[in-house]
Amino acid sequence: MQSMLLYDLTQIEDPSIHSDDLLSSSVFDCLSDEELQFLQEYYSAKKGDHMDLAKQYGMSISELYKKAHALREKVRNHMK
Repeated sequence: MQSMLLYDLTQIEDPSIHSDDLLSSSVFDCLSDEELQFLQEYYSAKKGDHMDLAKQYGMSISELYKKAHALREKVRNHMK
């Protein structure tokens, strides 16, 4: 599951971030256990399952996408 997240983070167009940095377990240190769990569930879900995941978290699909985006940004900022 972390590999899917790592793959997504490698799409950052920032030359100062190296792929070796993404393999470090400290990449996710900025996330709480709940946030990491959320991202693992988000990235392991198939596209059609995101609606079910949103319901599980008591949010709309739009809120689910916004939360995932915000957490990706949090990790990206932590890596800089």
